[in-house]
Amino acid sequence: MIGLWLPIYFLTIFLTLGKNDGDRPPFKLKKAPPGTVWLKDSLYIDVEPVTNAAYRDFLRFIEIGYSPKTKDTLYKIPSYGVDLQGIFKYMKKVGVDKTYLKQMTLPREVRLSWKMQLSDYFENPLYDRFPVVFVTYKMAKEFCEWRTLITMLNYASLSKNPKQRSKYYTKIRYRLPTVDEMTYALTKFKDNIYANYKIFADIETFTMPAYPQNKKKLEFVYFPRNVAEYTTQENVAFGLSWFDRDTTETYIKTVTYSRPSDWLGFRCVCEIVKY
Repeated sequence: MIGLWLPIYFLTIFLTLGKNDGDRPPFKLKKAPPGTVWLKDSLYIDVEPVTNAAYRDFLRFIEIGYSPKTKDTLYKIPSYGVDLQGIFKYMKKVGVDKTYLKQMTLPREVRLSWKMQLSDYFENPLYDRFPVVFVTYKMAKEFCEWRTLITMLNYASLSKNPKQRSKYYTKIRYRLPTVDEMTYALTKFKDNIYANYKIFADIETFTMPAYPQNKKKLEFVYFPRNVAEYTTQENVAFGLSWFDRDTTETYIKTVTYSRPSDWLGFRCVCEIVKY
C-alpha cells in the first residue's frame, strides 16, 4: 500500500467523505483531500497516522529532485493543464539536493525498543502500513508541505480546464494538528477508537498497522497505545502510545518529548485555504 493519501503518480481517484455526525459544514463540500475526512469548519483530518510507505514516497521525490529550491517553482504552477512529465524533467534537471535528502532521511541504524533495526522496520514491505517513527518535528513539517504541493500539482494535472478544476478546492494546506483539533477528532469519532484492537505483529513490534478500510468510504481511526502524535506545539505530542504507562480511561491527553522516538509518529490535518 502506498498510503491512503497517495503520491502524485498513483493519485488518480479521490476518496469520498466520512460521516459528519450531524455537523454542518460552512460550505458545500468538494472532493476530500486525499486520505482525509471532514472534521469541522474548513478542516479535514487524516484517517490514520502517516505510514512507512507514505514517508518513503516523500524520500523518493527528494531523490528525483524535490528540494527547497524546486518547491518554490512548484508553488507557482498553473491551477490546471499541468504536464507531470515536464515537472519531473525539471526536477531531474535540477538534481538531488543531497543535504536536504540527508536531513529528511531516518537514522536507519537505530535499534528500536523491540530489538529491530529501524531500517528493517522502515523498508520492509511487511511494515508498509505501520506508522513511521523516528521522524523529527522538522521532518514532519517538511512532509506536510511536500504533501500540500503534490496534491495541488495533482489537482492541476487532473484538470484540463477551469470547470474540471472546480471539483477540487482552489487551495489547500496540510499541516500538523493542534491539541484542540485532535481532542475534537477523538470526541467526534469516539466510535472509531479501537482500544481492544489486537496488535498485528505483536511478537515483532509494539506499533500497530493502519486499520483496514473501504477506500471509497474512509473513516477516522485512532488506536490507543499505538504511537503518540506530533502537534503544532513543538515538544508536545497527543495521545497514548505503547510506551505510555498511564492507566487513564480517557485517551485525550498530551505528553512531552525531547527527541524523535519509536513511540512517536504523526498525522496531518488539511486546511481549506481557498474554496
